[in-house]
Amino acid sequence: MKRILTLILLVAISWALQAQQQMMFTQYMFNTQSFNPAYVGTYDKMSVVGLARQQWVGISGAPSSQTVSLNIPIRKQRIGIGLSLSNDALGPVHELGFSGDFSYIVHLNQSLRLSFGIKASFAVYQTDLAKLSAIDLNDPSLAENLRGDFMPNFGGGMYLYGEKFYVGISTPRLVKNTISVENNASTASGVGEQKIHAFITGGYAFKLSNNVMFRPSVLLKYVYAAPLSFDAAANFLFYDRMWLGASYRIGDALSGIIQYGITDDLWLGYSYGYSLSPLMDYNTGTHEVMLSYDINPNKRKFKSPRYF
Repeated sequence: MKRILTLILLVAISWALQAQQQMMFTQYMFNTQSFNPAYVGTYDKMSVVGLARQQWVGISGAPSSQTVSLNIPIRKQRIGIGLSLSNDALGPVHELGFSGDFSYIVHLNQSLRLSFGIKASFAVYQTDLAKLSAIDLNDPSLAENLRGDFMPNFGGGMYLYGEKFYVGISTPRLVKNTISVENNASTASGVGEQKIHAFITGGYAFKLSNNVMFRPSVLLKYVYAAPLSFDAAANFLFYDRMWLGASYRIGDALSGIIQYGITDDLWLGYSYGYSLSPLMDYNTGTHEVMLSYDINPNKRKFKSPRYF
């Protein structure tokens, strides 16, 4: 059983390193800034969003991700500024990242806007081999920990939106940095490459009654040499206070989502994902917690609510 679980983990690590290097969350519809820089500034309030995800609970070394992002709109100049800090771990592999976003918003008409965004980022990869249980204790490649590289990157995106819909396309990382490691003997070798990720997302808010809104959304992700990833979600907003919904990631997971507005500015969200992949027999699911806060010191009222 240990060998089977080790094999599963190694396959997952290899898959993540080569294809799924961009962190993804079940509650992506509330965290668009993480993969599309054009989103910053489109939300009229300054806001802070924090997300923590523990995937495949029950499997040692399973993916664990955390991110905190800040969105700063500058309405008079029609620009937005964003900052993000992220931490991602999978088995012995650890990535610490930081990014800055900038957007410029064009008013196409009274209600339609088009935002153009750029993202500058860097990441540091590290590998802690002490977390591995070696079959061959004399294997020289596992004799000491390895240190990863400092890798700068940049990307861009576009975001078209109105009062009740949005469509976005983005590529957060355009530079294919080589992921290499170095040991104390100063020997280095490439172990992988940062892949270019392309995202297409969209959603629409339907008013079902005075107190109920329905918002379906989709997220399509393409990575070269990896299976196409597709997320579809359906969320209902009740009394402008509570979101309830579900999402499906093709061939991977089915999730439930709940968010509640503790105050008008403070929201707490949770999602649980049930695995549909071959790993379903080895884990008890995926947990994700989100906390968002709108910084609105003047308590300014808005003419119409935002649903994304």
